[in-house]
Amino acid sequence: MDAAGTAGTVGTVETAVAVGTVEPPLSWVMRLKVYRNSVRDVRDSLGFTEKKRGLAAHAAVEALRRLDLADPAAPLTAAREALAGRDCAPPDPDQAEDAAQDIAGGLAWLLSLPDMAAHLAHGLSERDILDAGGGRHRPDLLVFGPEHTLVADFKTGAPSPEHATQVRRYLRLAGSLPEHTARFGAASGKTRLRGLLLYLDRREAVQVEPE
Repeated sequence: MDAAGTAGTVGTVETAVAVGTVEPPLSWVMRLKVYRNSVRDVRDSLGFTEKKRGLAAHAAVEALRRLDLADPAAPLTAAREALAGRDCAPPDPDQAEDAAQDIAGGLAWLLSLPDMAAHLAHGLSERDILDAGGGRHRPDLLVFGPEHTLVADFKTGAPSPEHATQVRRYLRLAGSLPEHTARFGAASGKTRLRGLLLYLDRREAVQVEPE
């Protein structure tokens, strides 16, 4: 009986071990995702993340618009002002000047584009445009010019097809605004609308055609 009991006990233990080592399907994938997210969170907390760079670049454009755009020092002044904000400042203060120089380079490039200084000086920043359902849309820059209505969006990081889709949506809405139709008529269509994607860190301007 002792032998039988021992055998039964061993069998039970072996079964318990076997069951304990079997994991649910794809459980390792979930652990890997958790690990990667944890690593990313730590990395982002220690560095000047892409999100912060984007916030800083947008804040710098807004700061630039308040300055004398003819002043060669304006881009760097605007970049430093933006990075002084709590939401935009690099975690390491030693990174601030390098980041300011990089952002200032993008702003200087922006000012070098044809008519952009005038657009920044006289255009509307993040004006709310309502769609038919009451949703709010805010292009970074909206300019009602004598020849066309311009919608420009400032970006950082890698280009994405969604960026052009976003600008086309803004263009469609801008084409129905009273400021546009009063200048060009309700049937002006695509010929009087112009869209731009401006990638500040890449120094790249991409024209977006209306739908």
